[in-house]
This record gives sequence, structure tokens and C-alpha cells, in this order.
Amino acid sequence: MQADFILFLRDELNASDRLNAGRSWFPYTLVFALHWHPPFEVFIRAESSKYFEQLKTALGIESKADLERLLQAFTEHKRDLPQFGMFDRLSPDRLMGLERVATRP
Repeated sequence: MQADFILFLRDELNASDRLNAGRSWFPYTLVFALHWHPPFEVFIRAESSKYFEQLKTALGIESKADLERLLQAFTEHKRDLPQFGMFDRLSPDRLMGLERVATRP
């Protein structure tokens, strides 16, 4: 699920690079994360700024602000979140725990 989430985020973060509209990566396994409460381990480790430097490369971003902008776009419904069934939507903020990312040396 972590890998699926990373690939989903990377795809969303680089969506403007795509020529065709629409999502090219749908995180099917994250249906099992709908009731997962803590952030994924990779983001818990990314509380360390040193580890976050490595994660930035995997996500293809320059800074934490890129993730913050993406979450803001989801919150403002400028970007669509994956939906599973009628009412179940993915919660990337919860799966990332972004408020704690890059907060330690």
C-alpha cells in the first residue's frame, strides 16, 4: 500500500507533465487503507529532514511545500481524490501525517 500511495502521489504531483487528461495511476490497493489511521512508515521516517531529502527524490518534488500545495488542491476540490464506492474517499493527509514531515534534523 505504501508503494501504491507513493506512486499515486508522484503521479498527482507530476500531473501537469502529462499530455493526456485523467489519472494514469489509480491506487487500487489503498481501498484497504481507508480505515488505516497512522501515517505510512515512509512518512513517519520522513519526520527526519535527512530522510525527507531521499523521499523528495522518490516523489519528484523540490520541497515539502509541493506536498502542501497538492493537499490544498485536494481540499479545495481542484483535484479529485480516488473514490472507492459511493462515499469512501482516500485521505492523503492522514496517510502522510504531513504536519510532522521534515520537523526533525
